[in-house]
Amino acid sequence: MRVLIMDKTGGLETAQERFVQLARHSDVDLHVLAPRHWMEHGLPIEAAQVQPAGYALHTGRVGWKGYYARGFYVTGLLRAFARSQPDIVHLLEEPWSFFAWQAVWAAKLLAPRSKFIFYTWENIYRDFNYPSRISFLQRRIDRRLHRRSAAAMCATEQARSVLELKGFQGTIEVIPYGVDTPFLAERIEPALPPGAGPFRLGYVGRFLKMKGLDILIEALSRVKDCELILIGAGDWEEPMRAMIAKKALEKRVRILSPLPRDKVPSYLASLDALV
Repeated sequence: MRVLIMDKTGGLETAQERFVQLARHSDVDLHVLAPRHWMEHGLPIEAAQVQPAGYALHTGRVGWKGYYARGFYVTGLLRAFARSQPDIVHLLEEPWSFFAWQAVWAAKLLAPRSKFIFYTWENIYRDFNYPSRISFLQRRIDRRLHRRSAAAMCATEQARSVLELKGFQGTIEVIPYGVDTPFLAERIEPALPPGAGPFRLGYVGRFLKMKGLDILIEALSRVKDCELILIGAGDWEEPMRAMIAKKALEKRVRILSPLPRDKVPSYLASLDALV
């Protein structure tokens, strides 16, 4: 069985671990398509430097690096389909993204009998409306992928409910997020000094308003003896900083750039609560 996985983060070490495990199945001929260069949470990912073990890695140039829904392949897409001749196309992309549209188009040309599986993180029902000026186009892509796909995987039961509300007719399986191995160490030294200071809240991820960061900052302004650590990067960083200044919270909020994977556990160990 030939499987082609499309994954914009295919250059991440955690992604490679997943691919190696899948490739160990004797009945799977695994191929992976990933951007040569990608930006994830403000950090560069270089798939071109990956040495695949047990699977074939295909790379291509992409436009709009770091934009989940708007990224697209400039080169490499058709070559990956032609070389892999997939029986299954597994999309680790947003189902309304340009990547998804390109996958359906390429399969129509080069793998018309292939089965599609997609993975979705969407846990808020929006009735095919997206926070974008091209929502009308993303709506068409999403619906087209739903019709084309035989199955979908979700991270949560809420995501399953959203798919059902959107009318997806294929098989749906819930597969929660795994835990990265550095987080399983018996003892993790905190990166920030502990003490009898204020209660320490933390957030790690993309700085996007849709993540509810405005609500988090507003909540912080209403409580005392509490500080906030924000780790990441994103389009809403400047408005976020402006809101922090407007609320006079500069002394209670610490903003850190995106961290390497092996540094994250130490910062999480420094928190009293993670949002």
